[in-house]
Amino acid sequence: MKIRARSILGPKPALLLALALGLGWLSILALRPPPSAEEYREALATTARNVVIMGDNAAPDGSFEIYAVNAFHYTPFKQTIIGGGVYLGDGLILTASHVVGNWPSIQDPRVLIAGQDHPAHMIKEGSLTTVDLALVSVDESRLPINLRLRRNPVCKQMAPAGTRVLIAYPNKLKAATIISPTEIPPHLRAKYGTLIDEPEASGSGVYDRRKKCLLGIVSREIEKTALPGRGARTFRNPSGYAGYFVPAHEIASFIPPAYRF
Repeated sequence: MKIRARSILGPKPALLLALALGLGWLSILALRPPPSAEEYREALATTARNVVIMGDNAAPDGSFEIYAVNAFHYTPFKQTIIGGGVYLGDGLILTASHVVGNWPSIQDPRVLIAGQDHPAHMIKEGSLTTVDLALVSVDESRLPINLRLRRNPVCKQMAPAGTRVLIAYPNKLKAATIISPTEIPPHLRAKYGTLIDEPEASGSGVYDRRKKCLLGIVSREIEKTALPGRGARTFRNPSGYAGYFVPAHEIASFIPPAYRF
């Protein structure tokens, strides 16, 4: 009788559990606040303009904005923040891992590129505690031909401190300077040794303006070390923060061999 009772009643609790889980995930998905509608529309419009203006063969090779994309993911109960990323070529997008989230099947990572909103297929993902990178792909066949033909080379060597670089956003290029790790606390220097003078948006590309190649991907801000001054301790930067970026050699190691070009 006990076996019979379990065989008759067993599916019901399982069915109820499945329904509860399904409704739970639906409620979580329903409570994902979307990005600001104005910010979202502007991001789409800007990436569309870049392809038209800079996708022309006459556009200078240094028009790094054409490679800049926007990326984001949904997080239950939190406002969605749009971050940065770079288009490498062959439908591949590189960004910071925390920009696209840790649970792609739930958080639905998206990429805004060439005026289009694409679901992002996760190829490889790091983390804030390992290497803050994520490589995703979009449907290349939907991209304009003048973007599909482009390749975004990764630099072979790191630029020294003092080098002026460019941070690529879809709507602008921002100048920055590589600084020495001696400007951050000693215990952070080994892990966060590639720095620019100010924090920038996570996932954005750092470019060598002379060699026209990708030097790194912006990851996070790092508090600067207070430097001794005359009679007082001062910061070189009024904000007190530097920007850490994942360097080119780590990018090269992170990208699987099948996706390198």
